[in-house]
Amino acid sequence: MNGWTSGAVFSSTPMSSRRRQRTPDSPERDPLADVHNLIGQLTPSTSPRRFREIRSELQLRANDAAARDQEKDEHIVDLETQALEIGPPRKRRRLNREADAPPNMPNAKQLLRLATHAGRRFAYLSSFFFYDESVIWTLDLSPSFDPVTEFENSANRNQGQLREIQLYFPAQGWELRGESALHASFSHGVDGNRTLARNRMRGESLKHFTDDPSVFDSSDSRFDAFAEYLGYHPSTPTRRARYSVLKAEYLYDEFDGTINLAHLFRGHVLLKIGACLIRGPDGAQGLFDGASVSPQASTIERRYGITHTTPGFIANCAILALFLFSADPQFVEKGHVTKINYRKRHIEFSNRIRTAMAKQKGWVRDLFPTRRSRTGAKREPTPTADGGILQPRRHYHTPLGCSASPLNTITMYDE
Repeated sequence: MNGWTSGAVFSSTPMSSRRRQRTPDSPERDPLADVHNLIGQLTPSTSPRRFREIRSELQLRANDAAARDQEKDEHIVDLETQALEIGPPRKRRRLNREADAPPNMPNAKQLLRLATHAGRRFAYLSSFFFYDESVIWTLDLSPSFDPVTEFENSANRNQGQLREIQLYFPAQGWELRGESALHASFSHGVDGNRTLARNRMRGESLKHFTDDPSVFDSSDSRFDAFAEYLGYHPSTPTRRARYSVLKAEYLYDEFDGTINLAHLFRGHVLLKIGACLIRGPDGAQGLFDGASVSPQASTIERRYGITHTTPGFIANCAILALFLFSADPQFVEKGHVTKINYRKRHIEFSNRIRTAMAKQKGWVRDLFPTRRSRTGAKREPTPTADGGILQPRRHYHTPLGCSASPLNTITMYDE
């Protein structure tokens, strides 16, 4: 079953019907849960060795709790000090960055608006997060960059994302990208659309993912209902609680507990999220009945002329699926409750997809929709010389084209 081309009907069974019992040893939900669990293991038959182990573990928990409390107290003091120094908040005027623009920036107001618009496009079609914003705007394009090694280290990842940014950045401002006013406008567009995506998924679009929206009311209720489907592993005496990167059921259309590339990134949830992102809050309506159509309103799909799918868009849908059902209240780089690093997950997912493309792996080709895709490809697939249905391209077709830029020699596939 091809997730991005799948015709399977998505179950209307509410997610909340699959709820499991609260896992009592989640350190992020209840700091005392592990302590209670360890105390419960103390019985008259407990061996002296096990007794010593439990005692050591309890002491470790107590020390950790004390350290966390001290850190919080210090953080509160720092925040109070900063608040006194900054003073009362002032409302920021819109589009006032042109006042900070350098003299050599022509048409500053228009260019900054274009940069913000470009950042919004980049957020949806490439990534909701910069891999390393502290250095990305100080880099120059390296002539020795090899796309095949893009994900081997942080320097290569930054070079790869810099080329991706160039696809969207206003051409007339590229040489001035190091100016704070300009790249701040681009970043503002990225941050704004990430927030918009969060609010849409947890707001108007939520009805397409559950028949019982109340289960999403709190972090605890979301954890109880969905944690195991996000790859959650409770803590043990030797290991802290964690979330598996790829063994998360919502990433697959068929999940057997293993990493099965034939079904990875094909989950129905990902498809619905993609439709809601580009076609509005109700974009998932009729998606698996062949009745999903682009509304007449000004949607992302119409605004950017979207006809194709990018690896970044698929990775975005994947991390949004994890966030949607997570206990985290806000869609930020690192979840406040789960501690899932959504930026790193995007890197991992993009790495899987792009590396498979570079190596011409068959499983990745089916990720990209043909004409019969539920998300609405507009053309018939073009047969290849060897009987395939995908034609390699060397240019970036449209904002959501699944092809490589002239700066990136990885062959990606169009319909």
